[in-house]
Amino acid sequence: MPREKSSTLFDLIHSMKSPEMRYFRLWTVREGLSDSKIVLLFNAIREQETFNDNAILNDIPAISASQLSNL
Repeated sequence: MPREKSSTLFDLIHSMKSPEMRYFRLWTVREGLSDSKIVLLFNAIREQETFNDNAILNDIPAISASQLSNL
């Protein structure tokens, strides 16, 4: 059964304060994830005004619809 689309991750990212975003970026660099799908997704969602999963799929070809639906 497909999951209902949710903007929970979008809301979480947009509720982060500047120090929290900085910590996330530092953590990804320290863990060697600076070029990973996690960072690409984080940056794409952070740049959006409203949650748009189709725009994310178009902007990041490395992320498939099935991966995005697991949010």
